[in-house]
Amino acid sequence: MIRHALAGAAAVLALSGTAAAQTADEIIARSFEARGGLAKVKAIRSLRMLGKATMAPDTDVPVTIEIKRPSSLRLEFAFEGSYSVQAYDGRRAWGIPPRQTQPRALPAEAAKAMAQQADLEGPLADHAAKGHKVTLVGRQPVDGEDAWKLRVTRKDGDVEYHYIDAKTYLPVRVSVERAVGGTRIQSETTLRDYRKIGGYLWPFTLESGASGRTERQRIRLKDVDVNPEIDDSRFAMPAARR
Repeated sequence: MIRHALAGAAAVLALSGTAAAQTADEIIARSFEARGGLAKVKAIRSLRMLGKATMAPDTDVPVTIEIKRPSSLRLEFAFEGSYSVQAYDGRRAWGIPPRQTQPRALPAEAAKAMAQQADLEGPLADHAAKGHKVTLVGRQPVDGEDAWKLRVTRKDGDVEYHYIDAKTYLPVRVSVERAVGGTRIQSETTLRDYRKIGGYLWPFTLESGASGRTERQRIRLKDVDVNPEIDDSRFAMPAARR
């Protein structure tokens, strides 16, 4: 009887220890540690990422992604002698469509999404200080591998789900629901092929698309430049051409 009681007590203690290690904050801390440490990414002032984007089957175009603190973002796609731009200067979003030259302002919902993407650490880091709420939903397979599922309720009410691999603690998927043209669209981005640049692990393959659909836009990076000099004019909307 005593032996069974002790065994039961040991099991309770073991389960308590496991539960304590499975809090959302613990998972977030281990995830940043697995990538190289939160301090490293916080020390980054700017990023320039070069690669290719698959815009359609068998169609790859060069892409340049630039991010600069506090909240500037520029995506540039090259198209056979021309280019397309989407940018955010910390205040407004603008773009130049493919094979056109005139910049145009983008709607407020685009500025909101790009401001979120310009956050180098993402919403999990210092989430309480940023006004976000993070809760642990549980475990869920992602591409056959077990992952922690975290629900992020942003300060503005937007909800995202972040999936952290249960073995490596690397982020493997982000699912987001946003309004696009008055319609709510659920999209997801899968993160793969992590490589260490500047002492920090970055995903070199990103696949995005609407949830439940097979079509995907794939970005494969070939280079990540940490702390390059990027002039603020790269993010500012240029004057319209006459």
